[in-house]
Amino acid sequence: MFLLAAVATIPAWSQNDTIRPAPPVLSLVSVIPNTGFVTLRWTKSPDKDVAGYIIYQGKNNIWIAIDTLYNPNIESFEDYRAHADFFPVSYVIAAIDTAGNPSPLTAEHTTNYLTTLFDACTGNIYLSWTGYKGWGDQLVSYAIYGKEGNNDFKLLDSVSSGVLADTLTQVIPDKDYCFVVKAWHTNGWVSHSNRKCITATMPPPPDYISVDEASVIGNNQVFLKFSIDNTSQLQHYILLRGTTPDRCSDTIMEWEKYTEAELSYTDVPEDSLKAPLYYRLAVLNECGRMVRQSLPATILVPQGYHENFNIYLSWNPCLSYDTLEKYTIYRQTGNHAEELVAELSPRDTSWTEKIESLQYMAGNSGIYCYRIEATGRNHFSWTEQNSFSATICINAGQHVYLPNAFTPNQDGQNDFFVPVFSFAPEKYHLIIRNRWGTIVFESYDYLHAWDGKDKKGSPVQQGVYNYYLYAETPQGVKIRKKGYVMVISK
Repeated sequence: MFLLAAVATIPAWSQNDTIRPAPPVLSLVSVIPNTGFVTLRWTKSPDKDVAGYIIYQGKNNIWIAIDTLYNPNIESFEDYRAHADFFPVSYVIAAIDTAGNPSPLTAEHTTNYLTTLFDACTGNIYLSWTGYKGWGDQLVSYAIYGKEGNNDFKLLDSVSSGVLADTLTQVIPDKDYCFVVKAWHTNGWVSHSNRKCITATMPPPPDYISVDEASVIGNNQVFLKFSIDNTSQLQHYILLRGTTPDRCSDTIMEWEKYTEAELSYTDVPEDSLKAPLYYRLAVLNECGRMVRQSLPATILVPQGYHENFNIYLSWNPCLSYDTLEKYTIYRQTGNHAEELVAELSPRDTSWTEKIESLQYMAGNSGIYCYRIEATGRNHFSWTEQNSFSATICINAGQHVYLPNAFTPNQDGQNDFFVPVFSFAPEKYHLIIRNRWGTIVFESYDYLHAWDGKDKKGSPVQQGVYNYYLYAETPQGVKIRKKGYVMVISK
């Protein structure tokens, strides 16, 4: 069924003309996105006897003439009565000659109609479109353009001609988004869809969930403290734990209606703290979807060993803070109080301490215990935060080192002979004899070094001397050593 627009009165001399002109070729229809109006483009009928063109709109092969253009050279039309922002609109065109004969209709072209759906649970905007009809296999692809707020439109994605849907993820709550889909023809023609806008209405997550502290306390316990933006409507929190920063997947605690600005929790892991642990505090939306989480609250686990009067420490990097400022190392040995021994840059994750001089500490047991403190700041508070590692204790053993030569020439270098301990001896006795067995030096004070002089205060001759050492550790272990030391005169 065809309903044609009325045409002008046909002259009597031409009423016997019943030959229909050749039709034009409808190239494209395109929505003007801001208004929903439609632009049509076509190629003129090749016949010379063409008076104009009839524009039809319709569907299901039922066409209603919406306008007749009495201009044989016109090749475009704008339909200001279209409502392509509410539904897809189909068009055909016919040429009309001076006798009023309409041509066969062109192939049908239908605008591409875009719809959007916002899912507050996933935080995604789902796009779908009906597809442009009229180009057949010459339709190459669809390009999806979008903008947020007052920003300019930009290309978001491009899909093949057979794909009629796409998804925008990481949507910002309560922001306005607008989209347009462009269909591309093989020769570069572009047809716009309608413009579709939507507001991502959902309760915004907290502006921040910051790590304040992640410290090892007591016997294998982990103390965690977080700061929360409690102005958010979302109040459902879960605490996640894992062995790597990006795989905190074990839920160990849940708070369904938490409204405070700080949250603290003490965890008791089943395994001993021999490897690093990471925690993230996450907030869930009304659908139980995680919409924001903290940085990985990092449990520092130092490793260390002793070799040749050196203690070697290393530890995993702290990832708890937006800005890590420094590491501080504390040491405790014997009956001494814990003391600060080093401050390191945030780039350092290892440190070496020479313990040779620690032999002079009274009550030194030879066991050295260390804790590491990480200090940092977070963007939303910028107050200094601190986290402490587990404690590592390294037994340097009952190690004694005696040099085999020294040069007592008072030049300030290697002028003395004295045993070097990894502990502070409870008892001590050192005897030095010459090759004839005469005692040239004797001491019961492990801080008293031999300066290369005999008991009368005269320098001894260059040569080899015998030593005998007796020492007793704070634990009552008896150590006896015999050997030789060379006195070198320069």
